[in-house]
Amino acid sequence: MQFAVSTAALRAFDKRQHKWAALWGALATATRSTGVALIPAFLLVSWRERRPPIAYLASLAVGGGLFLYSLYCGLRFGDPLAFVHVQRAWGVSPGFPWMGWWKMFMEMAIGAPNWVSGTIKDPWHPLLFIVICGCGFGLWSQRKKLGSVMAGYGFCVVFFLLWLVAKAPVINLVMVFGSIYLLWYSRNQLKLIALVYSFFAFALVLNIGLTASNERYAYGIVPVAIAFGLLLSSYPRWGYAIMGFFAILLANYAIAFSQHLWVA
Repeated sequence: MQFAVSTAALRAFDKRQHKWAALWGALATATRSTGVALIPAFLLVSWRERRPPIAYLASLAVGGGLFLYSLYCGLRFGDPLAFVHVQRAWGVSPGFPWMGWWKMFMEMAIGAPNWVSGTIKDPWHPLLFIVICGCGFGLWSQRKKLGSVMAGYGFCVVFFLLWLVAKAPVINLVMVFGSIYLLWYSRNQLKLIALVYSFFAFALVLNIGLTASNERYAYGIVPVAIAFGLLLSSYPRWGYAIMGFFAILLANYAIAFSQHLWVA
């Protein structure tokens, strides 16, 4: 739902259909927190492109969905910010979760059991991580000799092996920080409103105080998918490997869900 209304809001605003942008944007802020990023994005682009006053009114009207949902929470639960306060159950404190991301990186590098225990109980995980990183560095240094096709498939294999070793932390780190780099890489091909909205949305995601399942928030930021499509249009051979990996990932998640396991 949020993906669809955010797409509609961005498209309407880009076409200067400000009334529709306000409507779809309000639905976006009412359905998910990242929709709030539409408000500063619309305001900034309105100023940058010197749009008429109605663009600024539409930008502010986007917050109507959030206001109505807050009103509902106030009437239903006696707390207009119940949707924010309930996050405390996850141990969330606002701000950039430095320790959370560091923990995720260390779980990828040395393994969760080693990180939790504070000692190297499983030496194979860090050893495999070093070998995989070494293979990746070797591919990068020899990419011109190997050619773009062989090097590209080689990087796909390296990433797949890294995922086999580290699983969830790899997906989370790549989806969040990889998406931010991809947006910057594609900045000259994306519409200004799409680019500005994306960076505001990621600023929000990175400061909610939680790292678990952030890949879901990144997936909900529409321009990331557009930037990814632009990248694959330049390197179509990567699409086969990526589709194969996505199929494996989907099957893995489906099995985990069927066994009532946490997927993050």
